[in-house]
Amino acid sequence: MYKIITIEGRQYPGIIMGEDKFTGWFERDFFKNEASRATEYGKALNTAYEHGVRGFSMSPHRTLVKTLMNFKTEKPEIGCIANPHWQSHYYVNDESLWTNKNRSKLASTVYSNVFPREKNTDIHDMFSCKDIRNIRLDEHEYKTQLHKFSKFCDFSIVGNLGMSALILLERDDIIIREIEIARQFGLIPIGICECGGLALSEFDKLDLEIIWIRFNRFSVLSNPDISTLMDGIKNTKKTMTAYRIFENPDNQFDLERSINFIQGIDTIKSIVVGIDNACQAGITFSKLQKMVH
Repeated sequence: MYKIITIEGRQYPGIIMGEDKFTGWFERDFFKNEASRATEYGKALNTAYEHGVRGFSMSPHRTLVKTLMNFKTEKPEIGCIANPHWQSHYYVNDESLWTNKNRSKLASTVYSNVFPREKNTDIHDMFSCKDIRNIRLDEHEYKTQLHKFSKFCDFSIVGNLGMSALILLERDDIIIREIEIARQFGLIPIGICECGGLALSEFDKLDLEIIWIRFNRFSVLSNPDISTLMDGIKNTKKTMTAYRIFENPDNQFDLERSINFIQGIDTIKSIVVGIDNACQAGITFSKLQKMVH
């Protein structure tokens, strides 16, 4: 297994199980009710634990938070990572940035800024420079989230807005403030870099020791190119955690090739693995036990 390492005096897990598939936020929600969601998530947690997994990330989903918090009480040695952002504390003026309309505008704005020569988006579908300046962090909402997560988490992701938007739109001041507040709650901050080498070089400058990087052998979001991204990952002084490691354009799952690719990079010290259910957890993590070190 990837070894558990020490970050700022806390134990940081080498393999982390994600929870997105259980939230129903990004695809059809297949749970009949919250009781069945809690039951299935609990089964996956136990299965992952039985196969050596000691790290679990968590978004602000009430049912899943409660389930993981109870699991942490039973298994105090596990490490929990808060991911408190979804539908919370990011605004442009008085509008949430999490609406479908604003998420689409944000993506178009980032793309236009990163690739200005390829701009093909209607100007009305992007945020103006004034809008970008008016993107803000609602500190009350953010602190409310952190208060919940600090009861059972040691780490917290910061700046998790799609396509590394805060970095690429030069609003890293918001991330810097998130880092400060997270530390006030006793949480160790983790940067999250979704959008390649340009964003990684800026995350590298921030006051944090860990960066989650969206990275795999295809690296579909390796802006501006995979060479820049690879150089950044290999040369960083931060601890790197790779997520979306099995992602590929053809939807062909190849665990062995994906893991072998990630393991060839010394700065990547841990991985995040998304799981659909307990059965998949058993299959995937049993294979990982034999492969990773």
